[in-house]
Amino acid sequence: MEISTVIFDFGGVLTTGSFFHLLAKNLSDKFEVNLEEIKKRLYANEKAYARGEETTEDFWKKCFPEAEIAYKDFAGEFALSYELNPVVLNIAGNLKKNYHTFLHTDNFEALASEIKKDSRVTGLFENMFFSNEMGTLKEEESSFRHVLEKIGKKGEECIFIDDKEKNLITPAKIGIHTLLFKGPEQLLIDLRKLGVKI
Repeated sequence: MEISTVIFDFGGVLTTGSFFHLLAKNLSDKFEVNLEEIKKRLYANEKAYARGEETTEDFWKKCFPEAEIAYKDFAGEFALSYELNPVVLNIAGNLKKNYHTFLHTDNFEALASEIKKDSRVTGLFENMFFSNEMGTLKEEESSFRHVLEKIGKKGEECIFIDDKEKNLITPAKIGIHTLLFKGPEQLLIDLRKLGVKI
C-alpha cells in the first residue's frame, strides 16, 4: 500500500533538544535550583501529567512540594521552553503539499495549549493529537489506534517519525512504518527510501 500520511512527533523532531532539559535549565538559571535535581523531579513525575490525569498545578506540587519555585513562574516557563527546528518545519511544509500530515505527541496541558496557538506549527498539520487529551501515551497501542481511527488511515499507509527508539516499537507492531529521527538530512534520505516524494 502506498504511503499517504506522515505523522510527526513534537519534542526532539520539530524542536531542537529535549523539552525537559531546556525547561530545567531555564528554571535552574532563573531560580538557582540545582539543574540535575529539577530534571530528576520532572522525569519522575511526568507520566500522569502527560496522560492528562493531572493539571499543571498538580505536576508542579509533585515536582516542587516545598514551592522552591512559585507556580506562576513554573507554568510560565512552559511557554518559553521549546525551540522549533526551522529545517524540519520546512520538510513538514513540503510534505503537506502531497501527503496528509499530522502531529502525535506525548505532551502536557501547559505546553499543548501553547503549541495549539503557535501558527508555525498549526499550519503544517491537518490535526494534532496530544497524549494529555487522549489519555494515553505513545508506548500504548491504544494511542496509535486512536490516531488511525480519527484520521481514517490504515497503519501501512502511514509513517511515524520520532527521536526515541522506544516510541517506535508500538506503532511498528500495528503496521505503521517508523523512522528514527537523527537529523533533517537523514530524515530526507529515510523518507525517500520509503518511496516518499520530497
